[in-house]
Amino acid sequence: MINSVRRATLAVQLVAWVALSASAPAQFGDYSWEFSGDPSGSGTVTDDQMHVVGPANELCTTTELYAFLSTTAVQSGTVHAHYVFDNQDGGIGWWTVEDPAYIVDGGKTLVGPGDIFDTWEGNVSFHVNAGQSFGFGVVTVDCYFGPGVLDVTGFVFVPDAWVDLGQGLAGIFGTPKLHGLGPLQAGTDYTLSLTEAAKFAPAWLVLGLDSLGAPFKGGVMVPDPAPPALLVLFSTGPGGRIILEDDWPAGLPSGLTLYLQYWIVDAAGPLGWAASNALSATIP
Repeated sequence: MINSVRRATLAVQLVAWVALSASAPAQFGDYSWEFSGDPSGSGTVTDDQMHVVGPANELCTTTELYAFLSTTAVQSGTVHAHYVFDNQDGGIGWWTVEDPAYIVDGGKTLVGPGDIFDTWEGNVSFHVNAGQSFGFGVVTVDCYFGPGVLDVTGFVFVPDAWVDLGQGLAGIFGTPKLHGLGPLQAGTDYTLSLTEAAKFAPAWLVLGLDSLGAPFKGGVMVPDPAPPALLVLFSTGPGGRIILEDDWPAGLPSGLTLYLQYWIVDAAGPLGWAASNALSATIP
């Protein structure tokens, strides 16, 4: 038997959070940026614009130099940005080997048509994982007659819909598994499944708006259970499972991140409890 709980017991309660402030689209000022590369380059940042001036060092006629402003991703997701690049060497014969680029954990990727002679404008998107560094900048093997200059606007960081945060606590059948599926868009199907838990056991689903990461019952309570968190009591079936499946409700603000984890009564747990891994779920 699979326990299936309809919207009346969970999804409608989620909609009650609509009055809470949603996360605003990413701004450069939400992150701490550091310059890396040749010291003849530079970079400045405001909330809505980044300005990177590439190297202006005669050594780069024989070796590749670069200038980047970089930060660290606190969660996995996709970065979007708009580039306007000006190669200030334009018009000086073959001295045109400068390119806008992005960087992920030290790996540089050139964007645009390559070896830009004059100017280029376009959109850039790439994926990063939690804990990876990423940034925007200029790569060149030609800066003797003038640097490449990059202006970045329209910066948006779109977190992955579901992210496994770990921190499960083993019980009688090992560590219970929590899995989320679905794009989290209004009207689309979603499934939230708990498996490998104790049979016929009370199980609390904890849904928080923040991550707590505090010791609890021999494990780690990942969601912050303080109000306005939701604590919803279910019961596992004979297979040790709980499956929630329905249409994702409308009315939840874009950018809102939920933190979810099950805590299950389990005599085999360290203090009589087991816990699933935690998930974060971000509304697109």
